[in-house]
Amino acid sequence: MVKMHSIRVVSTLLIVMVIGIFAQGGGRFPTHQTTHHTIHHTSTHHSTHHTPHHTTTRHDVRSREEMEAQVSPVLTSRKVAFSVGKATEPFRAVARLHFRDIFTNIGGGWDPASSEFVAPFDGLYFFIFHAIGAKDSDFTLALTKNTTFEVTAYGTLTTYEHGTNSVVLSLKREDKVYLELQQGAIYENPGNETYTTFTGFII
Repeated sequence: MVKMHSIRVVSTLLIVMVIGIFAQGGGRFPTHQTTHHTIHHTSTHHSTHHTPHHTTTRHDVRSREEMEAQVSPVLTSRKVAFSVGKATEPFRAVARLHFRDIFTNIGGGWDPASSEFVAPFDGLYFFIFHAIGAKDSDFTLALTKNTTFEVTAYGTLTTYEHGTNSVVLSLKREDKVYLELQQGAIYENPGNETYTTFTGFII
C-alpha cells in the first residue's frame, strides 16, 4: 500500500512539472528542431532581401557606362572644318566667289558645286576670308549667311590693296555661308600662287 501511494505521488509531481513547462512555453512544447528551423528561415530571408538590391546597383552602373560609350563617338565626330582658295572668274561684282582648290573639307560641309559652306550641325562657327583688289579698282567682299551679308572686307582704290575680315556665327543645320563680291573687282594670281582664301570651322 505504501509503495502504491508513493507511485501516485511521483506521478502527480511529474504531471505538475509537465504542466508548468507547457505553460512557460506559451502553450507549445519548443523543440530544438523548431528553433533550428526558425533560425534557418530568418537567415534565408535576410539573404533574399539584400541580393537583388546589390545586383540592381551593378546593372545600373553598367547601363550608365554603356550610354556614355554610345554618346562619346557622336560628340567626337562633330569635327567640321574647311579651307578653300584660288578664286576663279568672274572677278568683278556682282558675283559669288568660286574657288579652284580645296585644302580641307572635314565633315563635308563645303559644297564645291555651289561654292558655299552648308552647316552639318547646329553650333558656333568661326570664319575668316581674304582677297586683294584689282590694279584699277577697289572692292567690297561680303560674307553672306543664307541671303543676308554678315561682315564685309574692303580694299581701297590704291593698287592691289588687301581686304580681310573674320566672324563667329551661330548657325543652324543646313544654313549656308558663302562669299559675294558686292562691289569692284579682285585680283587673283594667274599662276599657282593663291591670293584669295576662305576658311571656317566649328568651335
